[in-house]
Amino acid sequence: MPKKTKAQKISSQLRRLKYTINLEEGKVSLKGSAIETEDKIGEKPQVKTIQSISSYDYSYVFRDLKRIIIISTIIILLEIVLSLTASI
Repeated sequence: MPKKTKAQKISSQLRRLKYTINLEEGKVSLKGSAIETEDKIGEKPQVKTIQSISSYDYSYVFRDLKRIIIISTIIILLEIVLSLTASI
């Protein structure tokens, strides 16, 4: 691979500097690609209110807990029965 010339080194250094300046400003723009990202500085993050959190549906959690309790009870009872029959 041939060595880089001084002009190539300077141009790559300029390219890196431009990229870091764009990052500091919050903008990233890639020429030739379909993706352009721009951070919105100063936009306040979404704050969830207590009402919006409490209106969330947690029925699946209770259903899963009920299922876990039932299955673990059956397994424990099965172990007890097997240990009693093994000692007879």
